[in-house]
This record gives sequence, C-alpha cells and structure tokens, in this order.
Amino acid sequence: MATVTFQLGTNDNTRVFNLELVKKETNSVDTLIFNYLPAVTVTVGDEIVLLDQSGTTIFKGLAQKIEDSSLKKVTVYDYGVQLQDITINKIYNSQSPEAIIQDVLTNTSMTYSSTITSGVTIDKYVAKDKRAWDICIEIAELLNAKFRVDENKVFYLEFKGEDTSSEEITSTNSVLQGNWKEDGEQLVNSVIVQGDRQIFEKTESFAGPVTQVTLVEIPIDVNVTVGGTEKAGYVPGASTGDYWVDRENKNINFDASSSTIVVKYTFSVPIKTKRRDKASIDLYGTKETKVEKSYINTRDEARSFASFYLDKFANPLFNSVWSIKDSTKFPNFVVNQTITVTDSIRNITKDLIITKIDYRYPGGLLISVGENVDSLFNYNKEIQQRIKQLEEKDDNSTILNEDELIQENLLMQFDCDITSIIKRTFDSDTWYWSESSTVRNQWKEDGTGPIFRENSGFTDEDLDGLEDERISESGVTRITEGGDLRYTEFISGTIVTDAIATNTFMNLARSNLISNLGTTLTHIGVGDSDTTPIQSNTALGNETYKDALFTTPTKTTNSISFSLFLDTTENNGNDIKETGIFDAASGGNLYNHALTNVISKTNSVEAFIEVKVNINVENSNLV
Repeated sequence: MATVTFQLGTNDNTRVFNLELVKKETNSVDTLIFNYLPAVTVTVGDEIVLLDQSGTTIFKGLAQKIEDSSLKKVTVYDYGVQLQDITINKIYNSQSPEAIIQDVLTNTSMTYSSTITSGVTIDKYVAKDKRAWDICIEIAELLNAKFRVDENKVFYLEFKGEDTSSEEITSTNSVLQGNWKEDGEQLVNSVIVQGDRQIFEKTESFAGPVTQVTLVEIPIDVNVTVGGTEKAGYVPGASTGDYWVDRENKNINFDASSSTIVVKYTFSVPIKTKRRDKASIDLYGTKETKVEKSYINTRDEARSFASFYLDKFANPLFNSVWSIKDSTKFPNFVVNQTITVTDSIRNITKDLIITKIDYRYPGGLLISVGENVDSLFNYNKEIQQRIKQLEEKDDNSTILNEDELIQENLLMQFDCDITSIIKRTFDSDTWYWSESSTVRNQWKEDGTGPIFRENSGFTDEDLDGLEDERISESGVTRITEGGDLRYTEFISGTIVTDAIATNTFMNLARSNLISNLGTTLTHIGVGDSDTTPIQSNTALGNETYKDALFTTPTKTTNSISFSLFLDTTENNGNDIKETGIFDAASGGNLYNHALTNVISKTNSVEAFIEVKVNINVENSNLV
C-alpha cells in the first residue's frame, strides 16, 4: 500500500479538482471524491492524504475506486471501511457493549477511544459470520450512540451531542442557505404509550350448586374455597384435584356441584395511556403514533413519558444549513457535536447538533445542523430493554458453528520411458522362407535345418547365431555370439525421446487412487499444536480427538473430500489448530497433516471440518 498526498491550491501534480468531502452523523463511512492529474499514480487500497492550503490534514482514508478520464477520479473512504472486510466468529460472554467493539477493532489498524462507560453487561453476544462493521453498528445502536473514525485512525464511540463544538455559527461568520426548515415527518401530536403489564388482585363470589363459574378477568394465580374450605386445583390428564382452570375462557370447572364458591385471583392489565396536544392538532392535523416500552411499570411513568414525547415532537423539528465564510475552519467542525447557532436576523438562538459536513473545492464549507431528539430516552432502562431484545434474537443462538475447509492439491506425474529395445538382425549366411502366415522356415548353414518356428517371436534356440542390438538409456549395446563365446560391444546411440502416458492411462490411475482412498481412509483427528507440518510426519503434533468420518467421502472426477463433525459435547476445552486423516480409529497411518484457523472448542461451539484433496495428473516429460 502506497501513501499518496494531495494538497489544495497547488499547481504541481498533487493538485486536485472537483473535490467533495462528506461526513454524516449517521454510522457510516465518510467519503471523499475528487479528480486528479493522470501523472499521479493511485491504486485501489492506497492511503490518501488530503491537505488544505496551509498544509493542515483535512482527511485520510483508503482509495476504493479509480475511474479513468482526462482527469482521473478517485473515491476514498475513511479507515472505518476496514470493518466491512472483516468477518467475526466469536461468542462474547458477560462483556460490556464497548468491550465487544474494542475486541473487534483488534483486527484492524484502528485504535479505540470513547467517552462512554455503559455500566451494563451483555450476558451472551454471538457474532456468527458477522461483519465487524455490522457488529459496531448493532452495538452503537444498542447504546443509542454514534461512531466515527478520524484521520489518525482513531475510532470514536460517543453519544450524540455530548461534546460541544469549539466553534459557533452566527449570522456574522456564516450564511444561512435558504430558510430554517421544519421537519414534519417526525411530527407527533397524539401518542399512545404502552408499557409492561400491571398485576392486580380480585375476589369474586358465586352461589351454587354449580359445576362451572366464569370470572371477569383472565386469571393468573388462583385460590378457590368452597364452603370456607380451600380446594386443590389440577391439570386435566396430568394430575387430580377438585377443580381446573380454563384461563382462555375465564372459567373455573368443578368435578362435582359446589356451593358458596369464593375465587381470589390475580390478573394483569397492560399499562397504557394516551396523550394529545390540541394546539398542534388544530394547526397540523392529527399525527398519531404508538410507542411500546416494556420498562414502563406504572401508569404514572407512562403519563410522564407521553408528556415528554409530545414536548419533543408536537411541533416540527427545526434544521438548517449554513455556509461557513472561513473554510479554513473545516478541521474544527465534528459531526455529532452540539453547536450554538445564532440567527440574529430572525432572532433565533438554538443549541443544535452538527449532522453533516459537506466540503467542496472549489466551492465552500456547508454545515448542516438539527435538533437532538436522542435525549428523549431513559438511558438505563432503554439499554436494558435493547440488550434483552438483542439476546433473544434468532441469529444470536447459543451455538456458534465453526466451519473449516482445508484444501490441498496432489499432483501425480507420470515419467514414461522405454528402458530397453531388442533388435535382431538376420545373418547374411542364413536362408529363410515362409510356408504360411504363421510359420517361417529357416535353413542353417550347419545342415541341421530346416527348423520350423511360429511367427509370434524369436528364441535363442531357433535364431542362434543372430546379432542383437539392445537399445537402452545409456546407448546401444551390440550382443553377438561366436561358437560358445558370448561377448558385448558398446556402440554410441540415441536415448529414446517423446514418451508419454495417454489421458486414458492417467485418468484410470487417478480414478483408481480416488476409489482406494475412499475405502482406506476412515478417520479424522484434530490437535492443538501449530507446528508446521512436514512430509515425514507420522502423527499430529498433539492429538486431542479423533472420530470416524462424518459422512461417506465425497468423490468427483478429480477430487475426494473427507469431513469431521464435532458437536457441543466433543473435544471441549481444547483449541483446534491442526487436523489429519487416518486409516484407523487409534494410531494408524497419517495421510494428511494441515494447520487450521484456530477454533476454541466449548460446549457452545459446533465444528465442521472438511478436507478436500484435488488430484491433478500430468506427464512430467522427464525421459
């Protein structure tokens, strides 16, 4: 990764054109886009540094996209973009939300800084194939906080509006773009607040004899007396007693007629209240919403919340955009900070939140501000409710699945050669003729013939006295016979070339190998040693568990795959760092040894390991 520096207002190759830098208060990466001269070399992934005219750093980030034109165009994101390329598989037990984010950042070049100490603990947070970026967003939203990354690679987690800007926006140093805007989308002037359910007690009496009575409310806990004597309830089919409760229909059912029945029971009623702002309704019409907060336990709390909600939303929220006259103040503005805005022309003074910074060159610096509604929430109760919801999410299951694919390539080379050729030469003093297609007559000079032999091959007996040439890798050796004496003579020759095994042969060899491996290899073992495997290994570095193959080996034309599954009860307390394939449940020959990504095996982790061997065949041409 190279570092490329650009500076505003210069005339050399570092000059930029049509620059736009945008920072938002939402949890998103900041974006820088500009054109530059083709003479400058920029590639995706390069670190881009942007300086203002005085040499002050305005922005640092990573190049994401390069577009070619007469002026090249580059898109740059802040360092937070690193979080989008990292996947986390981990279970966090009894960790604070901010501690989880700190752990996620250890996989990046960023450092952590925060003004937040939540004081709460998440019992179990499961990051199952989650992007680090999504984890940071989820945790930030849990805390009702925002995060940002500055030019020094510092990751800030902070509450919206908690910090106050060192700058002020006034009619003197800034120009209002257009008018103050009213945000009617969030306007609410009629709110229904529903909290938890409140428990009440009630007593009802009934005259008998009857076998069933009907209550006014749906009962939770029930106490029944008949004639002053307490009776025992039961569950039909599971126990016996004097009565059973049909809660859905509010009925108490007796096995025999009873008189003078008294039922004491508890029942719940949802805590719900409704408040309206008449002046707002008359002006804007009815804008109603329903808010559910399970931490609201009394009607008084519900009423207070409804009143506070209407105070915030019964009138439109104000926001505005200001053009800063002195654009060199750019580094002093930070999104999410509270800033005092004074509009002396319209007699408006408000403490607002910086929601967006938009800088253009050539052009100017625009600052967007708006009202802070996050102070609406009861922090402690709100975060406890969100943590509960987070822990109950389907994708936050208690089991973390760790999958590991180990892939290896096996190359089979065929060195095909001709090691020997025998060539026989018929002597000039011998007479030969053929009687048929299968018989050749030979008449030797010594008068012992004719000798008949089949045309399928030569033997020393019927071709005695002929001269041989044996062609081998070392040359040509001539073999002759003279009477009873055999002698050899070396004759220089040419080594045999252009020998290959055909595709038919190689495919057959591969097929037979795959078939044999599928029946020979039966078990996979795992261990906790991270010593680099070598070809002479006969065992794992430190085997902690071995089991039969999870499924029958999967075979294709040129590969075979073996798999092992460890459930929540197997190999717990050990780190899986290595794996190997064996031909026996105990001991056995080691056919493969590979290191894996570390899997910390606990009773909350299931592990699935697949080893795939790709078998390639080729002629080595080593003849």
